[in-house]
Amino acid sequence: LAVNNAPDCSRGYRYRASLRMQLHMPSQALSDYLKLADLERDSAEAQQTAAKMLMEAGQKQKALQYYNRLALLPGFRKSVNSLSERAQVNFDLGNYPEATSDLKLAVEQKPEAKLYRLMALSLAHQGDASAARDAMQKATQADSNLNSLNLTRARMENLLGQSITAIDRYTEYLVKNPSDKQALTERSALY
Repeated sequence: LAVNNAPDCSRGYRYRASLRMQLHMPSQALSDYLKLADLERDSAEAQQTAAKMLMEAGQKQKALQYYNRLALLPGFRKSVNSLSERAQVNFDLGNYPEATSDLKLAVEQKPEAKLYRLMALSLAHQGDASAARDAMQKATQADSNLNSLNLTRARMENLLGQSITAIDRYTEYLVKNPSDKQALTERSALY
């Protein structure tokens, strides 16, 4: 009722979106979060919430629009979460140079293995073997979980055209994860 009486009042959309989320109605809440983000263009929280909700709804291209709005606000370049989220969206959409750019800023602030792994794959998609392997080395230094690194390394080597090395890495990974159908499919495509 508050939204109907005052369609330009962001408070009503925020309240209704929150209520709809509590009632497990995310698709209905999404429209309210989008309207809220449109009304509060200078609110980082509103832009990021809209972008995340769109990602969860599988609307990556539209999510990128809201992440790009967020990037225009102060503090974006200092937020590892915002940088890594936008990098993931760009990566998923095939915008590898943009993903790499955000990841470089993110790892300067927080050198995490998952960020380096994504950077390695992004660089491999761009054909930069040396930089991709360097990022994988940094991922290895940041995380000793060799199994998860093997899967990323396999994908990276595959992208770089190193089929035999990729098969070896997939095999090492699959020894501990034999039911990973995606990895099995990826490895079988190399034969």
